[in-house]
Amino acid sequence: MVYYFVDCGDYLVDTVSDGDAFGALNSVTDQFFGADPSTGMQWGVVDETLDAASTESYGDSRFNTTWTWAFEYNDAGADVPKEKSNRYCHNMFENGLDRVITYNFELPEDGEYTVEVGFASP
Repeated sequence: MVYYFVDCGDYLVDTVSDGDAFGALNSVTDQFFGADPSTGMQWGVVDETLDAASTESYGDSRFNTTWTWAFEYNDAGADVPKEKSNRYCHNMFENGLDRVITYNFELPEDGEYTVEVGFASP
């Protein structure tokens, strides 16, 4: 069973790429850490979220955090395939921070789970 299908940096979070399906515990493909809109399970990217005053210098607060951004060269109105979307570290190195993107996922019970991850270096 797939519990979460996540497309990091996806702009149209209510769609999945051809051949994919949402996980049993998520109804959107990316979000800031919090309750999933449909399942109520806690999951998402963990970072400082932007306030409205920060958006001028830090981009669109619907998709970007202080230290991670959705790939801004993709059209935010287009349904981009998962192979072309990504979330990347923004200004971490320049500010003396380790480049780390953290996602947390609530799971139904303690135990061992298999995690599949894909990476891109655009």
